[in-house]
Amino acid sequence: MKKLLTLPLIIALFLMFSSCFIPEQRSYRITETYRITSSKGTVSLLSVELPISYGYQVIGNINVKNVDDYSFEEKGDYRTLCAIIKGSGDEKTIFVKYDVTLQAGKNIWREGSIEGCLDPEEFIDSDNQSIIDLANTLKVNGDKHATAKNIFRYLIKNIKTIRSDRINKKTLKASEVLQDKKGVCIDYANLMTALLRASGIPAKSISGLALQRLKKSSNWSSPADSHAWVEFNINGEWYFADPTWGWGYYTYSHGFHLSYGTQDTNVHTQNLEADEDDTLATVAWMTAPIRFKLLSEDSTASITPRVDIAKIKKQ
Repeated sequence: MKKLLTLPLIIALFLMFSSCFIPEQRSYRITETYRITSSKGTVSLLSVELPISYGYQVIGNINVKNVDDYSFEEKGDYRTLCAIIKGSGDEKTIFVKYDVTLQAGKNIWREGSIEGCLDPEEFIDSDNQSIIDLANTLKVNGDKHATAKNIFRYLIKNIKTIRSDRINKKTLKASEVLQDKKGVCIDYANLMTALLRASGIPAKSISGLALQRLKKSSNWSSPADSHAWVEFNINGEWYFADPTWGWGYYTYSHGFHLSYGTQDTNVHTQNLEADEDDTLATVAWMTAPIRFKLLSEDSTASITPRVDIAKIKKQ
């Protein structure tokens, strides 16, 4: 009789423990709202950078409302919505809605180019000598996985987190973060990316939203709501890492990170005046937490952005 009970018990235990290793999915509905006012008869161009499906996220049900025309342009690790809005003299509210499903667990994926992921950039100065010297001390010859782990360990042990945000302040170079030994999420991400690249490991500094504190609904309209982390590639496989949040987020995502792709621009270094053909004025833009730009024939046009995020209940 005991033997007859053993098999169902084993099956039950197997199902219970195997379920612990099945990645959990978290689903959200995101609504980006842009309230635009421009003079009657003028034309405005709204470009909005949107996330794409890859790795640990699936994007679907994209819906654009209240524009005169629009199209999408693929940009590699994100897509750009290009919308035309004709001015009426009154405020127009533009809606961009899409659903997001984020995968929790140790996600490993292969899609995505490594082109440029070993090159130095303005804020990821992997060619800086201090970065190179530190990378050499953390490098394990012949073992890129051990090297990446050493770099991650160095950051969480030696870089102090600044609790206040750095809204409207200039982004630091990775070498400057290394010198200061403190920073916010973008500083952690850029420094880890620079050290990985200096070690010969392709890596990206990722810009996005962190949704772990989201309740029923939330309005995300401040750069303080944004987050940054890292994706790196070893032997053709991509891995996720969030050095700001620590060891629980090394090669493991909890289903809270929504990637909007790489961010290699600095709002303080960009031209806020006329467009190249001098017919469209740059009215406004934002690089975090959402990324958009409004050009208009009406230099006095205005825009008010907003992001609402709500959980989608499991069926």
